[in-house]
Amino acid sequence: MSTQSKTPIWKTTLSDSVSRIPATLPANLRVRIVGLDDLGQQRRLDWLGTWITSDDVFTYTPENMRILAQAYRGYDVIVLHGNDASAMAPILQQWRRALNGKAIVAILPDHDAPAHAALLKAGADTVIDLDKPASVATAMVCALIRRTQAAIDAPAA
Repeated sequence: MSTQSKTPIWKTTLSDSVSRIPATLPANLRVRIVGLDDLGQQRRLDWLGTWITSDDVFTYTPENMRILAQAYRGYDVIVLHGNDASAMAPILQQWRRALNGKAIVAILPDHDAPAHAALLKAGADTVIDLDKPASVATAMVCALIRRTQAAIDAPAA
């Protein structure tokens, strides 16, 4: 039996876990960003630009939905950002039906629990607000990607 003392798990788990959180999204991750044309659009795009790199940035129009559906394999994550959850919810419902299996992230300007709940019910996989630090937003999307990939890789029942 070893006489070596071991550090209790509760003293090392947090720091070890934090050091394993990716600082950035995977380089091969393809992200499509779609925003509502409202007063906060540029602020949200600036914030997204601090932690997401994407060449696929669109302003939402109903016609864009057809393009997004046709280009189903062109991206891994789709981000919808807007100021108004009630305007975003019907879009998310359409996307969830058409893009089943894609990771869908909704971005709101601030934390509003009823709005977050409405967007999750409408089809978003996660909802992130601009008050979150970029590192937390990155970790949330990385966790979403792990869950989505695990669901894809799971054997069919």
